[in-house]
Amino acid sequence: MSDSAELGPLIDTFEPMRQGQKINLAAGVVLPVVGILFILAGLLGVLQGGWAIFCGSVGFILVPIGIWGYRTTRRQSHDGYEVYQNGIVITEDGVLNPIAWDNIAVFYSMEFERFSRNKFNFNREKESSMGVYHFYRLQTTGGQTFKFDDQILRANQLGNIIERETVPRLRPIIQQRFAAGETINFGRIEVNQQGITIPKKSLLPWNNVSVMLVEWERTRLIIEEKDNPVKWGKIDLAHIGNLELFLEIAEDQLPIAVEYGTIPT
Repeated sequence: MSDSAELGPLIDTFEPMRQGQKINLAAGVVLPVVGILFILAGLLGVLQGGWAIFCGSVGFILVPIGIWGYRTTRRQSHDGYEVYQNGIVITEDGVLNPIAWDNIAVFYSMEFERFSRNKFNFNREKESSMGVYHFYRLQTTGGQTFKFDDQILRANQLGNIIERETVPRLRPIIQQRFAAGETINFGRIEVNQQGITIPKKSLLPWNNVSVMLVEWERTRLIIEEKDNPVKWGKIDLAHIGNLELFLEIAEDQLPIAVEYGTIPT
């Protein structure tokens, strides 16, 4: 990757994990070799009848898959993220995408702890943690979408940098649009001065919201309506863009406080 003068000085570089790439490269070499052996076994009569046809067919499938995987991994070996003072350069499939902080329109951020569970054991206390998983997605003002997760080394640090740079820039824009009466889209949830809307639901006025609960552990947002025993809406936090800014609007508009915690199972 190379510097981008328009974005100012380089601050940090984030590269993909090399271990997974080495495995993919090895597979890209092994699969064509195995495929060729299968083809030769079918053509030279080592196997008879249906087995010869089967091996030949498998061989013709393995060879192009292996070659494609090898070439793709080689191309992606140069991928990564370069953080600059005024933006970020995302290299994806060998293509450089310089993006100014001002040109990031939506940022999705999700992290949750993964657990290993024996299929015959449903006791959560006996689960073992597999660590925290991070997933991020950003959309530019030009409509481009980029995703990254823990396959990028220090992904959580990169996500924190993007969020730290974009939220202060987006806050006055979103606040101004909201004050002007516009409907603001936060991914799966939309808000305006009248209330909240989610897919397949009619608008819920702010004053009719009885509970808004952010479940960090289950990574979802729970919304309940007054005098309605059924939860009005459940939205995965991964599907709410600019989550911090959405919660700021909700806290200003709701007659009740936004809750943060978990619901017992």
